[in-house]
Amino acid sequence: MFRADAAGTGGAPLFQVVLTALIMAGFLAPALMMMAGERAGRTTRLGWLADRASTWTGLPRWVGLPSLLLSGSLLAAGVGVYWDVPYHVDLGRDQGPLANPAHYLILFGLLGVFTSGLLSCGLAADPLPRHTMRLRLGRHRWRAPLGGVIVAVAGGFALLGFPLDDIWHRIYGQDVTEWGPTHVLMIGGAVLSATGGAVLAAEARQVGTTGRAVRVLEVRSAMGWLIGISVFLMEYELGVPQFPMLAQVVILAVAGTWALVWMRAMLGPGGALLAVATFLAIRTVLMVGVSAGLGRSAHHFSLFLAQAVLIELLAAAIPVTRRYRFGILAGILVGSLGTAAEWAWSQVFLPLPWPAPQLPAYLGYGLLAGVGAGLLAGWQLDRLDRIAAARPTPVRTRRGAYAALAAGAVLVFGTLAVSVPRTAEGTLRGEITLDPVRPDAAVVTVRLDDPAAADGAVWFYALSWQGGGSVRTPMRPVGDGAWRSTGPVPVGGDWKTLIRLHRPDNHLVAAPVYLPADRAIPAAEVPARSGVSRGFGSERHLLQREARTGLPDITWYAGYVTLLATYLALLAVITALHARAAGPVRVSTSLEVNA
Repeated sequence: MFRADAAGTGGAPLFQVVLTALIMAGFLAPALMMMAGERAGRTTRLGWLADRASTWTGLPRWVGLPSLLLSGSLLAAGVGVYWDVPYHVDLGRDQGPLANPAHYLILFGLLGVFTSGLLSCGLAADPLPRHTMRLRLGRHRWRAPLGGVIVAVAGGFALLGFPLDDIWHRIYGQDVTEWGPTHVLMIGGAVLSATGGAVLAAEARQVGTTGRAVRVLEVRSAMGWLIGISVFLMEYELGVPQFPMLAQVVILAVAGTWALVWMRAMLGPGGALLAVATFLAIRTVLMVGVSAGLGRSAHHFSLFLAQAVLIELLAAAIPVTRRYRFGILAGILVGSLGTAAEWAWSQVFLPLPWPAPQLPAYLGYGLLAGVGAGLLAGWQLDRLDRIAAARPTPVRTRRGAYAALAAGAVLVFGTLAVSVPRTAEGTLRGEITLDPVRPDAAVVTVRLDDPAAADGAVWFYALSWQGGGSVRTPMRPVGDGAWRSTGPVPVGGDWKTLIRLHRPDNHLVAAPVYLPADRAIPAAEVPARSGVSRGFGSERHLLQREARTGLPDITWYAGYVTLLATYLALLAVITALHARAAGPVRVSTSLEVNA
């Protein structure tokens, strides 16, 4: 566990661990010291900035400066992630957390998110919302807005992912995927901080704040939710997903329903369309910047246009203020017709088109996920309404609200659970033939020992990646159980080339064509040879060669269960804080934090 691997197959080198700790301390210590000064009644530079930001924006001092910092931090972290994932697709693992330039943006972004929550709590001063949390710093006690607490909790969990990521790699090896457990913790924590920003905006309205600034904060939070959820689609948009296609369908239904219903509720008529226009503009800039500016593989993006149109049409017939009814109907429309529209978009723009035979199943799962997301959106928006109006949830309706919350969570997480990949190993083999077009590139043909094995495949293509870029080419049938790539793929140098087969429903297998020797793992070369028979086995062993092998199953189970429990705890805390902020009890939450 404590071995530092300079080759990047395990933990980071010690000097990078120390440097990361110093960066965190250098960022957080001054902010904490000035916050302590503020609570002691001293005039600090932090307080001066907070007062200036409050005067400029018209927001309370516990909202103005923290919200500006939160916006900039989420922007930095988002750009870092959209740079980082193509970096790993093109170049493979890095040599530690600070050997990758994109990680600096992510680190400072997560530090900023956590600090913005701390500032909101530390700068708290009247007028405050009626529901707060009691805090104590030494001898000083005060009340903090719950929106700031949500941002601090979400940012703290995201920041915790940095050291946990290094510990995970020391135990389990590298997992070069966006969907690594600690990666999900970091991204998910940052995304959830947007909900704290929305609660801060509602609390600002509760204390009498009006005007453009609070509206911008509300819209920014909803927009951050749309872009944040869509971050989890990046591997699909780059053409190297490590989860089944069904997960993409579910995430699209959740994002298209929840975020666009939220935007329509915040902005009124045309709000969903404006959200999609902004989303497409941002994603276009990121795609061009990362591919043309930084020379990395281009990540395509989903459209969301049909979903926005459907929500606007629905809003013309049913008031958006009927939160749960509107959310359910929006989920039905987005999950069905919106999924069908994304299927059409995938045929012309996405790297991996959705197969037509799978569309009926995708429509069904999309509808379930959309309805679940609609219920969650209805619950969240109802909480925000009640926070802003200081109107607690009546006891007689509280049970119904929690029933909607539970049903939405079951539908969303249930459809995601169904999309977990399964691997069928040891049954399928294929004879590989190479037709060279250059010394280091060839057209690949594979003759399967089961001619029907690839019939109805979700995807079947040759992939070359981590050699300085990525290359994908579909496999097309040429008769008698043989499939041929439509173009050449690299078969030398640092490239890793394999044939990927995704069979319904969630079976992901692959066969190696060429893999370079890697002494750091260690792993022997799999040479590119014509006329050899290769087995289709676990994709994970090929896509994540650096992962440790030979560990007991209990070790893996313990790691995944621990991180899953951590993430569920984060969700539970944030949900409870939303409910508390909209609750009927007029006394403040009592919690003392000693420092």
